[in-house]
Amino acid sequence: MTWYPSGSAIYSPTSGTRLIRVNINSTGEWLDPSSIRFSFRFNNTDSDSNKMLRTIGDPFCFFSRLRILIGSVVAEDINDYSRTHTLFQTLTSTNNRENDSIEGFGRRWSDVRELPYATNNVEGLRGGKSKRVTMKLLSGLLSQYKYLPLQFCPIVLELELDQNQYANIVKPDGYKFLGTNTSSSFTIDDVVVFGDVIALDNSLNNSYIEALMSGTALTIPYTSFVSQ
Repeated sequence: MTWYPSGSAIYSPTSGTRLIRVNINSTGEWLDPSSIRFSFRFNNTDSDSNKMLRTIGDPFCFFSRLRILIGSVVAEDINDYSRTHTLFQTLTSTNNRENDSIEGFGRRWSDVRELPYATNNVEGLRGGKSKRVTMKLLSGLLSQYKYLPLQFCPIVLELELDQNQYANIVKPDGYKFLGTNTSSSFTIDDVVVFGDVIALDNSLNNSYIEALMSGTALTIPYTSFVSQ
C-alpha cells in the first residue's frame, strides 16, 4: 500500500514546512513493519544547470528527528536521527550499506578515491533536476517481527528536516566548490510511504477483534534508540 503526507506538499530546511507527517492506517489489514520504505523526490532548485547539488550521505541524513505515534501516544522519539541512523548503519555489513545506497542516491561519499576532493569526481544533481530516493527507517517498532493491526494500531509517522541546509550537502568553500559550480538550494516533495499489508482469514481476524474488544492485550515488545 501507499500512504501520503497530510498538510504541505513541499518541504525545505530554510523556509516553509520542515515537518513531514504521514498517517499509516487501514481497515482490517495488518502491516508488515519490515517492509516500510520512506520515499521522496529531491530537487535542486537552482536555475543554473551548471550548479551541481552534491549530497554527502544517504537520504536519512537530511532528517534531525523521527517520531512515531500510535493514536495520540508517542511510541518512539529519536532525536539526532541522522547521526543515530548513520552510526548503526556503519556497524552493518558492506553489502547492507550498498543496498541502502542503491535505494538512495546510488552512491556513497566513500566512493570518492581521489584526494583532495575535486568537483569532477564528486557526483551531483544538476540545477533544475530532480531524483527520487528511498530509505528504510531506523525504528525499533518497525524493526520488530510482529505484524501490526492497523485497525487498532493506526500509526503516525513524523520526520523533521534538519534546519541546517548543509547537513547533507557540499557547501561552497570558495576554493574548488565555488558559487558558480555548486548549488546549495533544494526542496523535498512528492513524499510517499510504501508498505506491505496482509488480510487475515475472516475467522482468524474476528478472533483477534473479539480478544482486543474484550480487553485482552496484544503484546508487541520492541527496542528503541536514545541519544544524549
